[in-house]
Order: sequence, then C-alpha cells, then structure tokens
Amino acid sequence: MDKINQNRINNMSFNGTPKVNEANVVTTMEELIKTMVKNIRSLAENNNRVPEYGDFSILEERFKNINKDFCVDEFWLEIMQAPKGVENYQKKRGLKYCASKPHSDTAMEIMIASGTKQHILEQLDNPALVEELKELSKKLSDSLRDL
Repeated sequence: MDKINQNRINNMSFNGTPKVNEANVVTTMEELIKTMVKNIRSLAENNNRVPEYGDFSILEERFKNINKDFCVDEFWLEIMQAPKGVENYQKKRGLKYCASKPHSDTAMEIMIASGTKQHILEQLDNPALVEELKELSKKLSDSLRDL
C-alpha cells in the first residue's frame, strides 16, 4: 500500500487558506473611500468615459462595507449625466454617493455635487471629500436601518 501524502490528498491542501500579505490588505473605511475616490477620478478624466459635452453611461466605483456596525452591503460613488429636463443638461454632470441594504434591492443615494465635468473633478480632488463620505456613510447606514 502506498504511503498517503499528509499535506495533500487529491491535490487539495489541508493546511488552511494561504496567508495574504497583510501590507496589501485594506482594513479601514477611510482607506477604502480614498481608493474609491482615486479610482473614479482616474476613470472620469478619460474623455471617452465622461465627456465634457453629451451623453455617457453612468460611471461607478464600488466597495464592500467592512464596518459591521453599518446596515450596508456596499457603498459606491456614481458620476451621471443630468436628466434631459434640466437646463443645459448636455454639459451637467452629477456626483452621487450610494449605499445598498444587505439582502435587499433597497438603496439610498445622496447627491454630493453637480456641475460641469471640471467641477466634478475638482470635487473629487478636494481632500475634505473623504471625511464627508465617511460621515455620509453613517447617515446612509442609519437611513437604511430605518427602512
């Protein structure tokens, strides 16, 4: 009878999950928000994704909630075009912060800024935005909890 490999049977490891390099793991809401803002900012700069003028698809950047005190599954920033009924809608853009309730189709959103593409990019560059989004995360969570 052959000797059984103690570490692997049928190429399956029984040593547990591999360790993740902890230096690369994002652990705070602030870091997740900063990363989300940076990513959507770089996507929004591209004229093909968010043009100065005309129609475009909604641009989103999401992250999963890690704060167990929040009644939220995930948060996201969204850049969208103004509705057609708004004056000068071809040049208007909006920046929304959104959250979804776990195990539900329910979501809440808060409009953070509206204006031209340049104005939205300036808002994304504002260092105070991260603190504002941290506060809004709590408000969105409280609102979703009350539903």
